Amino acid sequence: MSSTATNIVSELHHETCVSSYDRQGTSVSHSDVLAVCLTHDGLCLASVEALGEHYVLKFWNYDVETKTFKLSSVISKPHKGRSINHLRFSPSRAEFNDPYTYTCVTSGADDQYIVWTCSQSDKGISWSKDKEDNYHGLQAGPVGFSEDGSSLAVGFGPCLTLWDRHFELKCSLSHACDKSEKHFIR
Repeated sequence: MSSTATNIVSELHHETCVSSYDRQGTSVSHSDVLAVCLTHDGLCLASVEALGEHYVLKFWNYDVETKTFKLSSVISKPHKGRSINHLRFSPSRAEFNDPYTYTCVTSGADDQYIVWTCSQSDKGISWSKDKEDNYHGLQAGPVGFSEDGSSLAVGFGPCLTLWDRHFELKCSLSHACDKSEKHFIR
């Protein structure tokens, strides 16, 4: 897809899809949108799209002049070609006092969570992988940040893991067969 292509979002049979068109208006592809997420200030958007078994993570930045989202990064096969289970933006960037310090986390069927960060250069805004990790080879599931963005929680199978602002594992919580008994694992 060229940088001049247009994305049109439509609702078909209760599924959201994106069709891309070239300059002549010819449809060049169709993909299903599986997930979307916005930053707390609404200036960045992430989307997960699937074209068959091909998964793509896209990052969009809001242009206040044109009042539209512009595509800033396309990441093909972000989780080694496996599906993306969840995505979330960190709710806070105030401590950095910089509009390009957004952080997004995805979890995928490759048993990893990945931290994506935004940066700006003379070529524009781009997103790149900052860190990836797993927990004992368990399936990565839901992800969520604390209200201030200082902690990340990631579900891995029957475990809930907590990671600090530098994405270092702090602790995990799992449950035993006896539902009244809880175990903390370090």
